[in-house]
Amino acid sequence: MQRAGSSPSEDAIAESMMPGRTDAVRQIFEAQGARPPLVSWSPRQALLHHPLLERFADQCRAVAADDARLWLDRLDLEAFAALRDWMMVVDVVEDGRDFIYAHYGRAIAEHYGHDMTGAATSAFGGHISAFFTGLYRAALVRQEWVLSEHEPPRSVFVRCWRRLIVPVFVPGPKVARFVALNIAENELKAGLDMLPDPVFVLDRALQVMYANGAAREIFRPRTSAPGVLSFEELTGQTLDPDASPIELLGGRQVRDRIEINLGDKITEPVMVTINGVLYRDQALYAVSLRLLSPDLPAD
Repeated sequence: MQRAGSSPSEDAIAESMMPGRTDAVRQIFEAQGARPPLVSWSPRQALLHHPLLERFADQCRAVAADDARLWLDRLDLEAFAALRDWMMVVDVVEDGRDFIYAHYGRAIAEHYGHDMTGAATSAFGGHISAFFTGLYRAALVRQEWVLSEHEPPRSVFVRCWRRLIVPVFVPGPKVARFVALNIAENELKAGLDMLPDPVFVLDRALQVMYANGAAREIFRPRTSAPGVLSFEELTGQTLDPDASPIELLGGRQVRDRIEINLGDKITEPVMVTINGVLYRDQALYAVSLRLLSPDLPAD
């Protein structure tokens, strides 16, 4: 029996993944102020709602055996090469005691902030570990495809993760691993990545939650440091906004001209613009860097 005030066990969460039994998984997400996840077993193609998920499902069907199962001895991961950045390969450990990421796609790692290759689902910690482990345990029992959608912690710059999990069998039949496609949905990120200038999204403590493509290209050598980086650690420059992100939501901008090292000891003049942006009901800083000609004044 579960003690009053305690969190559900991973086994209880796995049980709650079954149709009609969602109390445990709903409880752990609501305790974190997040929407309960959606879980759909043997989902129809029409429920996937994303071209990459649809392509992944089609590819899994194409390489499946006559019994519609994916078998480990005939699974060629090269067939999924075009989807590799969004794919995960998850190995079953000790009949479901834990699950290890044998492959963790580059795009997933960039959104999450860490490459989890070689790590276990239990390494995430908190309610996310319980959800992931419980979900894979349920899939291990049901031996079915499963589609899930959940909100990550607010420190992750993703509105929601949508993943399609497909079991891979060995004789028995027994599930030995899973292949999954894991898509990060974030409309704001898509817009930021279209911008030619480096843009960072920072929390109130000036920790980098997201860097767009232009920013990652310039500052990539510094992103290898473990853990969360501050703007200063990533760029080598201090940032001292004179307003909170909530105050900047009203349209006020903080602007400054600085000299910044862009790598290889090349220093360039940069116009820094700081705005407020609302994302998942929290106010954040959006910091853009525009390279200036050293002979021209700032606007």
